Amino acid sequence: MNPPQVIVNAEPPKEWFEIVGRGLDRHNTAATSIVEYYPVCFVVREAGNHVRGGLWGNLWGQWLHVGSLWVDRALRGRGLGIALMAKAETYARSKGCVASFLQTGSFEARPFYEKLDYRVYATLNDHPTKGHDRFHMRKRYSEANRLPPSPGAAITFEPYASKDVQQTIQRGVRTHAIAAIGLPRRDVVRSALLPTKRRWRDCRRCARQHLGRLVFPRCPLGRSTTSRAVQRSANASRRRAARNRTRLHRRSLGYGEFPSAAVLRETRL
Repeated sequence: MNPPQVIVNAEPPKEWFEIVGRGLDRHNTAATSIVEYYPVCFVVREAGNHVRGGLWGNLWGQWLHVGSLWVDRALRGRGLGIALMAKAETYARSKGCVASFLQTGSFEARPFYEKLDYRVYATLNDHPTKGHDRFHMRKRYSEANRLPPSPGAAITFEPYASKDVQQTIQRGVRTHAIAAIGLPRRDVVRSALLPTKRRWRDCRRCARQHLGRLVFPRCPLGRSTTSRAVQRSANASRRRAARNRTRLHRRSLGYGEFPSAAVLRETRL
């Protein structure tokens, strides 16, 4: 029998996530004897069935976990975020939950959750990068902090939402985080780390517009050539510097910004 191996894959198939999730669920159920688990997903849709916001999480035991909450930028300020939270908490109370918890960043929505009576119980400093913090928040349910319903909001309950819906909500949260703190797009990083022969030619990927000064390690073949994006950026910088030197040289000769061809021939002579 061959010994088990650790496989690194930058783009693992969905089946891998499902296997790991099922294994973790079986362990937690056997360890706690708590089998009450319900997925939670409330979605804001517009004409054409497009997802414009949503809340995704789960109920386990007597707690609601708010995993992701997102509302499209064009629809913010209309109370949809509060309506989504109210729907989720109402559903959680109907299932016997006594509290809910979530996490948010200093660049995200801590003031919004505090208005809904969530309180910070732990802080992870310098996450995901220095200068930002991650706040873990919880709320104990009572009649005093029950959120009022929003009957006018077009919100649908989709507990077993498709993967596309979940990915749309999570992508909206990531997009907001990227815009707030300037982290590289996840798909760019994943593409850079994907170990294929086609990409091992570009081992040290440092696309400045996306990755800042992040430099990836050498490839297994030991090559250390820069990526095409970096080469294009460096070539453009050299061309700009050459043009600037030419302009300064022309000005020093008194020929102005754009000398005639005759003047250029005389200068060469």
